[in-house]
Amino acid sequence: MIADFETFLALLVSGPQEALTAGWVVAFLIPAVLIGRVLGRPGIEGASFGLLVLTAAADMALFLLRGALGPVAWHLPLTVTLVGMLSFILRRWALPRPLAQRPLDRTDWMLMILAGGAFWALRTVQINPSTSLSSQLGWVPLYLRESFVAGSFLLPGDFAFGIGPVGSLFYSVDMLGVSALAGGLGAQHFYPPYLATSVLGVGLAVLLPLAALRRRPLAQVAYLVILGGLMFADFQVRAGIGRHWGDTVMILGGSLIMTTLASRPCGRRSILTAATAAAFLVLARHYAAFFAALLMIGMAAWAMTRWGFRTLLGWWPAWAAIAGLLGLLAWREIGYILHPTPFYPGGRLLVMGGSGWLYHLKGMLHDWGLMTGGSWTPLGPRSLWLAALLFLLAADRKRCLRQPRRLSVLLAPLAVMLLPLCLELVTGYRSSGVSNKPYLLAAMFGAFYPAFALRWLAPAHKAARVVRIGLASTLAMALLWVTVGAATGYGPGKALNWGREIYDGQIIDRGIALALAAEGVPVEWVADRPLMYFFCEPGMGLRNYVGGSLRQDSDYWSKEIQDALKESSDFPGILARKGWPNLYLSSPLNYAEYVEGGAAARPAELDTLESQPWVERVVRFRDARLVIVKRP
Repeated sequence: MIADFETFLALLVSGPQEALTAGWVVAFLIPAVLIGRVLGRPGIEGASFGLLVLTAAADMALFLLRGALGPVAWHLPLTVTLVGMLSFILRRWALPRPLAQRPLDRTDWMLMILAGGAFWALRTVQINPSTSLSSQLGWVPLYLRESFVAGSFLLPGDFAFGIGPVGSLFYSVDMLGVSALAGGLGAQHFYPPYLATSVLGVGLAVLLPLAALRRRPLAQVAYLVILGGLMFADFQVRAGIGRHWGDTVMILGGSLIMTTLASRPCGRRSILTAATAAAFLVLARHYAAFFAALLMIGMAAWAMTRWGFRTLLGWWPAWAAIAGLLGLLAWREIGYILHPTPFYPGGRLLVMGGSGWLYHLKGMLHDWGLMTGGSWTPLGPRSLWLAALLFLLAADRKRCLRQPRRLSVLLAPLAVMLLPLCLELVTGYRSSGVSNKPYLLAAMFGAFYPAFALRWLAPAHKAARVVRIGLASTLAMALLWVTVGAATGYGPGKALNWGREIYDGQIIDRGIALALAAEGVPVEWVADRPLMYFFCEPGMGLRNYVGGSLRQDSDYWSKEIQDALKESSDFPGILARKGWPNLYLSSPLNYAEYVEGGAAARPAELDTLESQPWVERVVRFRDARLVIVKRP
């Protein structure tokens, strides 16, 4: 039993990587809470706003230093300065004082601890670097490590990737700046702090609905149950919430907008608070600037119809501050538009999606949960929010007809679903036929809205005792599992270890590194030599396991190599010009659709690698291949 408990603690918090990650979560949470206090917003909402302000300041500091070739040592003090400026502006002009709310009671805290603990266990099971879903999990830690070794934040020209899919990774930001703060605090390995930003940001997004549903235990339990169900039924929820996908600012900002509009009347305070949260979204994705602008315009129109233009005009200092914040955070995007760069992927993204009204109609039905995997699911878990909306409108129809303001309160949280829909209608962009990344803004919506409807319909006092009894029973069963389960060999330590083994067994980059060791390949054959990447998800994480410098690596899909292949079929000659890099074919997929002008023909040598005279060895894991190239 003791051994199982020690395993449980090691996998949860006391192991080397687990303890580092937990430490960085705390290190980022403390300033987030303090900034929230300065903004006059305590609790989960205050920590969420604080983390967004910290993210904005850290990202802007990184932009400024990278553009000015300034030393990385200035990043931390510059971030602190920008945090102070942003906090003053938001507190003075943008963010109104929050409405008084009843404090969280014991049931609220118990449910938050239960949800937070389950979320932490789910994320720490996935503690090792895996880039299967997001190349950023490999790129961000390695880029920061190279930058702090070099003494400045590196530019695309400082790497050998050239113009191509890997080179465009320079564009993404999200929590990059916050992760870089770890370097200023003495960190030399950046994967734990980067992982911590995802855990903290998405964790706050998960807890925000619980705080918005305070004193409504039945609604809170419904939210947690539905969220757990969507983890299995909805890929985007599972990837964005349960896995380390990225887009943390989008998920956190969307949850903040949704809960703000749901927990307050549609008045000045909720409008300005939601608009302020929306201004930060552009740090996640460039199209989120459209979300912020459209939300501000829509809420201003609502305010004008309700109170008149004169009242709306009286809000001008707040509108000016929020619009200025949006412009400040979007200045990099504006610069890319005015001064195009080949490393900016925006132009290619618009031509990647399918065309035709049927493609977009089916895509929208998938986005709204009425279809899943090409099949109709009008009564499935992904469309439960729509059933809750219709039921709420039907049950409350008389009061909604008499009180338009009440109807607006019921419909206001739907904004996080309407904004991505408007983006697709205006631009035609969607990331694929069955899923759409802009809807990460509404990652929490499918679980929250049914609980929100239940809050309106179910009295609070009748369910509180039942929920408390259920929580007490859950705690008793957990204690029984820790003691009796461990004694029988099926305790929590074994369960977590089983989950860790399943996750680790799916990490392509880790599997290749283990195969190298198993076959006795000297690690310097990979660490000390360039790599040519054929795919990034997975792929970009290999150097997290084998070491070496990312700056010497190249991208097969870069314009330089693709142009050379179009001119000549001499693939070994191209390898010779690139310094005989090892080839990492981490996936059978390719990036042809990302390459301007289409891709060149596939070199025939890739189909017969073992027989090529320039190949030393091919190391395999599943369908991935690492080709060790002979050096002359």
